[in-house]
Order: sequence, then C-alpha cells, then structure tokens
Amino acid sequence: DHALDFIRRQHAQQHAFAVSLHFRAPHAAWLPVRPEDWAPFKDLDPEIPKTGYDDIDVPRVKKWTREYLAAVKSVDRNVGRVLALLDRLKLAERTIVIFTSDHGMAFAGGKTTVYEGGLRVPFIVRNPYQKERGNTNNAMLSFVDIVPTLLDFAGGYDAKNRAAKPELAMMPGGRGTKKGPYKFHGRSFLPILAEKNPEGWDRINASHTFHEIQMYYPMRVVRDRKYKLIWNIAHPLPYPFASDLWAAPSWQAQWKKGQSAPYGKMTVREYIHRPQFELFDIRADPNEAVNLATDAKYAKVLEEYKAKLEKFQQDTQDPWVLKWRYE
Repeated sequence: DHALDFIRRQHAQQHAFAVSLHFRAPHAAWLPVRPEDWAPFKDLDPEIPKTGYDDIDVPRVKKWTREYLAAVKSVDRNVGRVLALLDRLKLAERTIVIFTSDHGMAFAGGKTTVYEGGLRVPFIVRNPYQKERGNTNNAMLSFVDIVPTLLDFAGGYDAKNRAAKPELAMMPGGRGTKKGPYKFHGRSFLPILAEKNPEGWDRINASHTFHEIQMYYPMRVVRDRKYKLIWNIAHPLPYPFASDLWAAPSWQAQWKKGQSAPYGKMTVREYIHRPQFELFDIRADPNEAVNLATDAKYAKVLEEYKAKLEKFQQDTQDPWVLKWRYE
C-alpha cells in the first residue's frame, strides 16, 4: 500500500521515481496471509514426490507446502496490484520492472550456499521499449548488474567506463567525488535483453561471508559455462546452518541416520565438512557431484580458475584476498 501511494504521489507531481519493493514472503513462516490467498490451498492435499529420504515427515511437508503456496500467491497478487497501477496511470509504457529473489530455496544446498541451488534465482525483466516479448535470455547475470542497468534505462550510465555519468556521481551537499565516478562491479544488461544467447555474458562471480553474524563461513566463486570453482575460505570449520535450513525435514531425516547417510550427491559428513576447493565441470556435472579439485588431470584448470578468483577479489577489494599470500 505504501509503494502504491508513493507511485501515485510521484505521478501527480510529474516526478520520475524508483521503487524498491521488498516482500518478506515467501520466507518462512508463511502464515498469516490474507483470506483470498489462503482459500485456494487450505484444503489442498499436495502430492509429495517419492525421495530417498524414508524418514521424512510427510504431514509436515504437506502443511508447509500449503502455506508456502499461499505466501507465493500473496506476492503474485501484490505484484499484480503494482503492475495494474502502472497501467492505469499510463506509466507502464515508460517504466522498467525487475522481479527477482535474494537467494535460492530455503533447503540445505540452496539458501546460504554457493551451490547452484543457492545462486540461481528467478529473474524477470519487463522493458517497455523492447519489441520482442516473452523471450528467454541465457546471459549469466549477477545482482551487481542491476544498478548499472537501471541507470542505463534512466540515461545516467557511462557504458564505456562502467560508471555513472560524472554529473550524477555527487556526494552529499552537491560535492563531486575526488576520484570521479565509482566504477561498478557489474554492467548494464539493458542492451542484450532482447537476445537469447548474447556474447560476452558467460561468467559470474559470487561471494558469501555469513548469513547471521554467528554463521561465519566465507566462500568465493568463479563460474562460467564449463567450470565452477568454490573457495571455502574457512574450510577447517564445520559448515553453519540457518535455523530454518537445520529444521528442514529433508535434512533432519538424514541427519538422524548419521554422518555416512546420503544427502543429495554427498553424505551428511561431506556436506558439513567441506574441502578448501571444490571444482566442478558444471556442464557435464550440473548437480555438482564430483569434486575435481584433487584430480591431477585437472591441476592446470584448478590453477587457472584460482587465478581468475584472485583477480576478482583484487578488483572488488575483497579483504580475504590476503589469504592467497599468507596461507
């Protein structure tokens, strides 16, 4: 409601605007939601796929599934309210809309990890000036690309220098920056939105340091179309869990069986106690099941991707780049 009121006020005053609208849903706990969002699911008996987790608490999973779907519906309904208002005010024809999420699903192997389940998120963009609609773009994007893209849409992006235009790079009080505009870590994806397989968008980097402050476990990543390298900087420590991930029925079912119980393509022990480096042939092994970091045949690849990772850390002034020198 506040976001809708803000848009109406800006429109009435003929102001350009940017809205960053964040929904807590569908983060657990999923209830309460409005009655119209709960009604389609309150009597639903969802089918739970057969898994290798024999001891999973099926009634609990079904309950959570109903609640999760209701929370998703509440987000969908409210996004629809925003888009409908843009239509009514005739702003949709000149407003870019980006819909995404902050991380992967809240399961072990998803949220708080840098495995594919943690890095891959929904990402939908509506560019009003794009003629082709409904296309799927295979570019590898990162959240650091969002701000440059929004600036580009608004006419304030210097693509050559990957920075804001100088007249926009102002300090509080209207003072210019001493070193000029800050160079973004990302870049604008506006020019390639209508493409399917744009050239030069074949690599991303990722980082994670902690979820809550007591869950310290820094990881750094370089990933392209062929290989993915994860550096578990604090690898001597056991991997820490967010409370909702620890409580997940799929994790609890295997945890109770002991350290050697399978968990996905790993064992419980391997999931908690991780090696310093994890190297995956992501094209041939999308489930990240086989760590090639200790395979002598991939020693050259490992060193190549370590160098790429260190360069990324240098470029982003990552304090943990020091580890390459003293450890």
